[in-house]
Amino acid sequence: MKKRIFILGLALLYSFVLYAAPNYNNGNGTILFEEIKGNKKTEIRKLEMEITETYSLNDESKIIYDDYKTCKEVGKINSNSAIKTFEICTIHFTENPSDRWGNPYGERWYKIQSGKLIGWIYVKIQSEESFSDPFYNNSFEIIDILDINGKKTNVRKQDQIVSVWENLNIRNLPTTKNSSVLYTIRPGNTDPIQTNVNVIGMSDERVNIDGKSDYWLKIKYKDYEGWIFGGYTSVERGGPKYYIPEWFAESDFAGL
Repeated sequence: MKKRIFILGLALLYSFVLYAAPNYNNGNGTILFEEIKGNKKTEIRKLEMEITETYSLNDESKIIYDDYKTCKEVGKINSNSAIKTFEICTIHFTENPSDRWGNPYGERWYKIQSGKLIGWIYVKIQSEESFSDPFYNNSFEIIDILDINGKKTNVRKQDQIVSVWENLNIRNLPTTKNSSVLYTIRPGNTDPIQTNVNVIGMSDERVNIDGKSDYWLKIKYKDYEGWIFGGYTSVERGGPKYYIPEWFAESDFAGL
């Protein structure tokens, strides 16, 4: 009997480790609510931002509702007014995909504050790509916390490819100070003219280097695993450079 209890305990522990909730450290991306009901999956995550430009919102998306379920109108966003976001709600449909507005890509809602009004707005999804889940496969969760020159830096999970076109150092830490160069990528010399690298993580704050504002990227290239500055990289596809939640919000509200 004891042996069976021990094995059951190990199975439960293994299950917990395997399916443990992703770590967002109670910051943006933290899952606040999940529900699968019929053909509809609803997910609400924390997304605290200040949006200063809202010119991409059409009249329909400027309507503020009391809730994303009941859809009772409580007011409207003034043109080009600054707003605050608190939460992002995505609704996917597994069968007969079409929301109550007839959109086949699902729904995206934001809980916002505009002036004294707090409520939910619905943003129409224009294409399948723009409805890509910024948290797919637990993307943007915190996978490490580094102490960089006395400052704590969160490392967020990423999974994409960027291209390098000029000489660029791979460093052991995401900083130009007190870091070592592991390897120098030299496109057109020791490396292909278009050198593609796999991004596995990124810093969660932008930094400015040589007049460029971007993130530090943790990459794997050849036998090296280290950091490059994203300001010297590019992507070939259209849309965002990085699939991160802030970009989706900025794109929805300001068409960036």
